[in-house]
Order: sequence, then structure tokens, then C-alpha cells
Amino acid sequence: MAATSVAAGTASAAAQKKSAEATKKAADANAATLRNEAQLQKQTGLENVRRMQKDAARQMGEARLDAAQAAQYKAAGVTMEGRNYYYKGELVNIF
Repeated sequence: MAATSVAAGTASAAAQKKSAEATKKAADANAATLRNEAQLQKQTGLENVRRMQKDAARQMGEARLDAAQAAQYKAAGVTMEGRNYYYKGELVNIF
């Protein structure tokens, strides 16, 4: 009976060891997944920042172009009221 008890204890210890190894493997896999997700979020965030910077630069360029164009229109006698353009008091279409 003592031998059976020792064998059962050995089997139990081996099962616990296997369980601990499996738990460690699962934890390592979860940690790797979390690292990958964090890296992806960081990369996506950087891509968003770059896109926002490009958009801001484009908008600033458009605003400078609009200001320069408005100055040229004014020099030619074209006035603006909202989105309407007038030349010598007459509404005109500018394309």
C-alpha cells in the first residue's frame, strides 16, 4: 500500500509539473500577444499622427493659396462677400 501511495504522489507531482508548464506556456503566449497588440497600436498611432500632420500642412497650403488668390482678385477689382464674387458691383462667376 505504501508503494501505491508513493506512485500516486509521484504521478500527482508529475501532473502538477505538466500543468505548471502548460500554464507558463499560455502566459508566455498571452504576453506575446499583448506585446504585438501594443506594437500595432503604437504603429497605428504614429500613422494617424503622420496623416494628421500631412492634412494640417495641406490645409495650411490651401489657406495660403486662398489668401494669395484673394489678394490678386482684390488687386484686379474683384471683391468678395461670403462665397460671392463681385466686379464693379456686378455678381460674377469665377471658376
